[in-house]
Amino acid sequence: SAASDVYKRQGLKESVGKTAGAFVYLYPPGIPMLVPGEEISKEAVAVIKTCRENAFRIHGVTEDGKIKVVIS
Repeated sequence: SAASDVYKRQGLKESVGKTAGAFVYLYPPGIPMLVPGEEISKEAVAVIKTCRENAFRIHGVTEDGKIKVVIS
């Protein structure tokens, strides 16, 4: 269950196929790119990387490019 899930921060490339543990969203306007519980696709990672390369503000990704994923 979500209450007992354990999370870790993992690099974008390594997170493909894992389950998102937190929202990742472009702000403004606040549109989610990933939602908790969603399987992380390589397409989603590609969009996130492109936005980061173009200096868009993305919440839920650390400075070093890591996101929260479910590990159990």
